[in-house]
Order: sequence, then C-alpha cells, then structure tokens
Amino acid sequence: MNLTGNIAEIHRGLDKVHLMLAEINTVGQKGWKKRTRYSDEKATLMFTYTQLAGALKGKLEIQMIRKAVADYGKLKREFREKLFGHMKDYDAGKITITQLAARLKGVIGPSWEEAYVLGTRAVGNSFGLTPEDRTFLKGARKTEYMFLDKFMGDIAANREKMGRYDRLEMYVNSMDAMYQHGQVDGSPDNVEIDWVLHPAEHCPDCVKFAAEGPYTKKTLPAIPRDGTTQCLSGCKCTLRIRRVEPKVEPPKVAGPKRWRVPAGYRLPKPEEMEIISGYDNEIRNYRALIKVTKDPKLKRQYIQFRRDANAKLIDYLEKNKIYWTPGIELNIKLATTVEAIKEEAIDLLMEGT
Repeated sequence: MNLTGNIAEIHRGLDKVHLMLAEINTVGQKGWKKRTRYSDEKATLMFTYTQLAGALKGKLEIQMIRKAVADYGKLKREFREKLFGHMKDYDAGKITITQLAARLKGVIGPSWEEAYVLGTRAVGNSFGLTPEDRTFLKGARKTEYMFLDKFMGDIAANREKMGRYDRLEMYVNSMDAMYQHGQVDGSPDNVEIDWVLHPAEHCPDCVKFAAEGPYTKKTLPAIPRDGTTQCLSGCKCTLRIRRVEPKVEPPKVAGPKRWRVPAGYRLPKPEEMEIISGYDNEIRNYRALIKVTKDPKLKRQYIQFRRDANAKLIDYLEKNKIYWTPGIELNIKLATTVEAIKEEAIDLLMEGT
C-alpha cells in the first residue's frame, strides 16, 4: 500500500474543503499568552483530517513525527554551529560587529521558522504555515532582534555582563520555545497540555504552572524557554500534549446537517440554479444601488425594483417547490466534496486491511 500517495490524495481533497471554508467564512508577540489570533481553520482541518483518514493517517503520522523530531535535533545542532561560527569569525577580526549582527539575524529568523514548522509536524500536522502563524513569527523575530541589537551594542562598547558564547547559548535554547509553540498550535483543539517539571532547580513560575495544569490551547500561560518565565531561556521544563475526547461539538466543515430541506420541497437542479442565481444577482445589484444612491426619488425606484425581483424569485421557488437560501449552493458543494473524501478514505483503509 502506498501510504505517501494515498495521503496526498486525501490532502488534495481537504485542500478543496479549505478553499470552500474560506469562501463561506469570508503586533506579533513572542509569548504564547499574548497571541490572540489563532489558526482556527488549521484546527478545523486537523480535526477533519483525523476523522477522514483514520487508521491511514495514524500510520503516516508515526513516520512524520519521528522524522520531525530527528530533523529538529539536526536543525538545533546546525543552528548552534552557525551562531558560534559567526561569533568566532568576529573574534578573529574577520567581520565587523555590523556584519556579525546581520549574520546572526540571517540565521535566527529562518531557523526559528523551520523549528516552528517542525513542531507542527511533530504532532502530525502537515498543513504548514497560515497567515496568523507568519504574523506571530514576524513579531517574535522583531522582539528578539531588539535584544540582539542590545547584545551587539554591549559587545561593541565592551560592557558584557556574561560571556558572549553563554549568551549565544540562550538563543539556542530559545529555539526550543519555537518548536514547542509549533507543537501546541499544530494540535487540534481537543487536547490537554501538562507543564512537566524535570530534575532541576525550578523557578516559582514553572512550579505554579505545573501545579495548575492541565491546560487547553487557549489557557496555556506560557511556553517553556519563551522568555516569559523567571528562568527565561534556561527553563528545563517541557510540555506534554494529550488528545482527549471533545467535550463540546467538534468543528464542522461539512454542511449536510446545518440545514434541512422542508417537507414537500427539493433542492434546485443545475438549470434551475442558473435562473435562481439570475434573480439573486439582480437583487444584490439593486441593494448596492440603493446603498450608494443619494437621490430620494431614484432610491425609491431601486427599492421597488428590488422588491419586484425578490417577489419573482419567491414566486419561482414556491411554484416549483424549490428550497433555496443565499449561500446554500456552497453548502451543497461542500457536502458533496466531504462525502466524496470520506468514501475515498474508506476505500484506502480497506486496501490496507
């Protein structure tokens, strides 16, 4: 059974669902608690993906998680080598402090983004970055670059309070926060998160967070090593993310149960939909004209025209016993697509039994 090929087919189907969701439901900060815009669509797709792919996804998820964990270990080692390498070039007089700052920023920004993406994959989420994610990462970089500029200023003015390589190590540790941030945001909403203490001398914040858990994605107070606890990037804690049965109705991407056709009525046929769309567009045009027209007499005429068009539409629907409301065609398309994906997922699972 070709797991990679099969899962790619399901992804393509879910991409259609994603586009329809966007059609229907038409600053950054480094700390998790200050992030107010969440990737709701990503959580919805993650839940749907779990339901549709089932056991098939489970098999691929193990492979994805193992690779993401291994890739992050490699990324972190390379990140450290690059930072320390640039600092050694500066110490050797090969580059200026301005060049050092530019090189460090050139490593930190892309590496943090890659760590975040690997974090989402480490929980089985392969949907990539959303606009909200990019906004968050941009804000996180901006915040960190301010600290980096101060670091560079301290070196230039010879007023360092700690070893420069020890300070670089803090940047290496901070990348763990980006990775864990990706794990949290990449998880579906139906998770509980434990703040896990490991053998170390813990700050009061970490002890408090461990005692007050478990948390949801939106109640999680911080991310280990994100700089918001008293132990800063020296934090030795980690997060444990556990999926739980949703206590509320899960996100819906399908439309079948969101509306019902009344008794004695039916959904429109394609040729009838063209006629209905014509009436609907006429009504919309008159509404727009009414909104922008200043002349009272002309506005009254447009109002009457809109009423006439609306009456014709209602008469057509009643005469042919058709059930239709604005936007229902999107629900019909969405329902059809989701049902097709479900059937395809079942067929794929049967192949693997």
